[in-house]
Amino acid sequence: MLLENATIEQIRQILDHNVQILHLDLKAVAGNYVESRYFTDNYNKYETRKLPLSEISDLIELVERDYYVSLFAEDYAVTGKRLYNWLDGSDRWLQKLINQYQRQISVKESF
Repeated sequence: MLLENATIEQIRQILDHNVQILHLDLKAVAGNYVESRYFTDNYNKYETRKLPLSEISDLIELVERDYYVSLFAEDYAVTGKRLYNWLDGSDRWLQKLINQYQRQISVKESF
């Protein structure tokens, strides 16, 4: 079932079945990096990753320039895909985590 098409009652039923939620927090750290902290069940048992902002510097500039003031901003799906790939990294940790919990809820990828 896709959540975008779900009724409120269906969403309640999903939530009642102990759905895993991925909590993700990004914080600026020294230099040109952000630290990603993520966990599913216990906020005291989080994993961290250090992500270089230089890999998306062009995207940051584009968003700061176009998204809030322009009618011709880049397609949100394109931006979302780039951000997802940046977060996922070459080791594909995020996709592996999604695959691990996919049996509990359907995830729609539209990029």
